Amino acid sequence: RVAVEALLRPDNGPARNAGLYNALAPSELTIESLEVHRGTATLKLAGQLRTIDDCDRERIAGQLNATLLQYREIVNVDIRVNDVPL
Repeated sequence: RVAVEALLRPDNGPARNAGLYNALAPSELTIESLEVHRGTATLKLAGQLRTIDDCDRERIAGQLNATLLQYREIVNVDIRVNDVPL
């Protein structure tokens, strides 16, 4: 949960200063729930998803997936924003 919360922070200074791009930075999202059941992480976010272009949506999905899949017990990820699949 802490790793996802770090991505959702609007100003991720250390990452930005290192030249990394966080596609989630312009969004105003909070974690509604994060549950892991039988290897599947279900992440429910609430709020405003802001994207610059269509590629940002893919970047957002990729960043969240990679963040969650780094944990051994997670093999699948289901992400929803305001109950709509990302």
